[in-house]
Amino acid sequence: MAILNLGQNLVEYEQTGKGHDIVLLLTLLAEMSVYDEVIDVLAEHNRVTRFNFPGFGRSTGPVSNSVLAYAELIVAAMKAIELPKNTGIIGNGFGGFVSGTLAIHHGDIFEN
Repeated sequence: MAILNLGQNLVEYEQTGKGHDIVLLLTLLAEMSVYDEVIDVLAEHNRVTRFNFPGFGRSTGPVSNSVLAYAELIVAAMKAIELPKNTGIIGNGFGGFVSGTLAIHHGDIFEN
């Protein structure tokens, strides 16, 4: 697993597979291992990136108590690892709220 240094935050992430980019976002109070059962299948035809939110795995640092703050952190991480505009986002639970917030506030980083 790799670590991104994003200001006051360290963000742990993993990339596996080759092909179309997909980001997996987690539900609240979980870490990236919740996708262990599906990661290999998804990675057969995609490059899959999964992040740990602060407080989980080796991700650290402050994040305010808003979905937008989490979305901003994910945008910074996606830009840091240069994910393309055609990246797909899959969000489970809280990750779904973060995904929707990404679309609302940062839709310009995705293809229409």
